[in-house]
Amino acid sequence: MSAAGSGRGGRLESLDVCRGVMLVVSVVVNAWFTAPEWFEHAAWTGVHPVDLVFPAFVTLSGAGMAIAFARRVPVARQVRRVLVLTAAGLAFAVAGQVLGTGAVDVATLRFTGVLQLYAFLVLALGLVAVVVRRWWHWLAAAAVVAGAQAWLLASWASSCPGGALTKACNPSGVVDAAVFGPHMYVMGRLGHDPEGFVAAAGALVTALVGAAAGRLMWEHRRGMGAAVFGRAVLVVGVATVVVVRASVVVVEPFKRLWTVPFGWGIGGAVAVTLLVVHVLLDGRVAPLGERVARYPLIALGRNSLLVAASVPTQRQRDGEVAHHFRRIVPGHRPTPRPQRLTQCRTQARDPHRARQQRPSRVRHRRHPRGVDSDTRVQPATLTHLRSALRILRISTSAIDILAGQGHFSRTGVTHPREISGLGVSVSSSAWSRSGRRRR
Repeated sequence: MSAAGSGRGGRLESLDVCRGVMLVVSVVVNAWFTAPEWFEHAAWTGVHPVDLVFPAFVTLSGAGMAIAFARRVPVARQVRRVLVLTAAGLAFAVAGQVLGTGAVDVATLRFTGVLQLYAFLVLALGLVAVVVRRWWHWLAAAAVVAGAQAWLLASWASSCPGGALTKACNPSGVVDAAVFGPHMYVMGRLGHDPEGFVAAAGALVTALVGAAAGRLMWEHRRGMGAAVFGRAVLVVGVATVVVVRASVVVVEPFKRLWTVPFGWGIGGAVAVTLLVVHVLLDGRVAPLGERVARYPLIALGRNSLLVAASVPTQRQRDGEVAHHFRRIVPGHRPTPRPQRLTQCRTQARDPHRARQQRPSRVRHRRHPRGVDSDTRVQPATLTHLRSALRILRISTSAIDILAGQGHFSRTGVTHPREISGLGVSVSSSAWSRSGRRRR
């Protein structure tokens, strides 16, 4: 039985379904390349739709880890997961640097990241699990960490101009810069690190709220009465409302520093949703049609760790992506293709402007219909694109192996393994893709 299972009734499929739904949402969100500004990550304060994805995964991961700790996972296995997640995160950072610059610069290699943040959460929740025994203990631990972070941010904001946290005045710009130096987010140019120590404290609050929900699911499966469970769910919801309303007075909700109203608000909402789905799905025999409908989500939820962790990375590294994009495409942000076509048609109707742009005795070919006529891409772009494809093919298999999500067969084909939560346990029934030797 995996980490998401219980002693009575088998695996808690509600956790897998919620993880699968969030994985689909994250893929759809990141596939929208022309998303409006209000949809993308907030530049500083405020909460935009994309900001909700990663904290939701952290909440669900906290629930999975609490269930695993209830099953008494060996300490050695937890230490190994911390090391593997850290190594995988650094490997992603190296791959991203090679994609952008074509080389590895250890002096500016980013040490923080999504997988490193997960490693910190595994370690922190493992330490908390030593002293907590009940679901409300996890909630109390979340309240302690939330109070400490809210006090830090509020006291720091009182010394800032206008009494508000800014990119130029915030604890991350001092604490994370002192610890990581040029190895922090965009080498510290933006004045904060969304996966640094300050933000990690907020992420820990979110994970602890999720852990409270996971432990509550575990206790409910092992015999907690329906009335007691209902009151516990109500306590989680009321605590979320109280903490958010109290903390929003001293600090704004935003993701860049993972503030308390942001972290607990999303964590509490996801936790209550998970508990409701648990009541609806777990502990009953579902009809065949329902089992078939939920199977794709369960399959995604049981194998979602690295996909969930790597997807938000692409949007959180916005400063680095913009920097690398300027290297290969001058102008930073190309004009949208419909606007360029309109400009081309306008210029074609202006003979005087056309003569200015086209020297005499030079014959120009007309661009075929449907072909983008923007010629600002430099020849070096092709080299970067080819290297990107090679690195992506290599790193995908390598990271799967590092995270314990796959193994090599005799034919050299990578076979994924089923994982739960943050790789808390590996199912004995591993599925694999069959491969044949090349002749």
